[in-house]
Amino acid sequence: MLAILNTPFQAFTICISLQNDYHSALILNLSYIRKFMSVQTALRFIQQLRGDEELKNRLLTLNNNPDLESFVKVGAEVDLFFTVEELTTAHKHDWTMRWLLYNRES
Repeated sequence: MLAILNTPFQAFTICISLQNDYHSALILNLSYIRKFMSVQTALRFIQQLRGDEELKNRLLTLNNNPDLESFVKVGAEVDLFFTVEELTTAHKHDWTMRWLLYNRES
């Protein structure tokens, strides 16, 4: 069974439906949890970067015009591990939440 997982509830549902193949269900569930947690980690990095001048300087020391790989590298240096794809997803979530928050008055 191939499924696109969007919520932890769906991951749980997939595991229940695959109980006759516990090993596959466990791998499917763990890979989803890892991806979900990595997007959360990337969000944490974005928030940390906003408020930490030393971290910003470390990023700019690597490259005056940092690319996404530079962000991933600096994140790993502070024990926050995520991929470029996960950082991009986190950035979309971050900007969507900011837009919703600051456009309430409109």
